[in-house]
This record gives sequence, structure tokens and C-alpha cells, in this order.
Amino acid sequence: INDYGNHVIKIYTPTGQLVSQFGGQGSKQGQLGGPMGVAVNEEGHLFIAEYGNHRISVFTENGQFLRCFGSRGSGAGCFRSPCYLCISPDGLVYITDYNNDCIKVHDQDGRYIRQFGE
Repeated sequence: INDYGNHVIKIYTPTGQLVSQFGGQGSKQGQLGGPMGVAVNEEGHLFIAEYGNHRISVFTENGQFLRCFGSRGSGAGCFRSPCYLCISPDGLVYITDYNNDCIKVHDQDGRYIRQFGE
């Protein structure tokens, strides 16, 4: 579960017990800036849209930082406040780019594929 105000992701058991949390406010690798949407791929990796850091960060299910992609801007590979994301059956990551008024599509390694919308 994303905790936007505390800049962390919290992992709970099915019965509601907190197991762990990771992140923390900041823009360094492994830190989060306003985490919004979370999507999980087939390997269990968490893709997190960071509204405040204008990027997508990827972590293992145990909270180990793997990589991030994107930066502030409006061009290919850039975001202005990404909010939500999902991973399609073919493995592409669809990201709502709130302040660029579009949806951007990347592969899971962060390579820009295309965009649609305004």
C-alpha cells in the first residue's frame, strides 16, 4: 500500500498485519517522493509512480531498490507528476502522466515506447 504523505510503501499480510515498509522521503535511489500508483509484474517486482520525483522506481517485493526511470519534463521518457500505472499482459507499463495530460508506455526496463493523449 502506498503511503503518499510518509513517502513509503507498506507491505501487509492478508489479515492486515504490517510486515515491512520501505522508501522514505527523498530523491536518491531507494527513496520515494509522493508514491501514488503501484503495479506488480509477474516476477513480483513493484513499479511505483512517484508523483513528486517525476519518475518510476522499481523494487523487489522485499523492498530492495532495483532501478528507476524517467525525469521531470515533457519529452519521451520524461514525466510531470506520474500518478497511476499498470502492466499489460504483454509486459508493457502504462503510466498516467498527470501534468503532461497523456499516457506514456514503457517497457519494464524503462525504455520509452510511445504515448497517447494530449
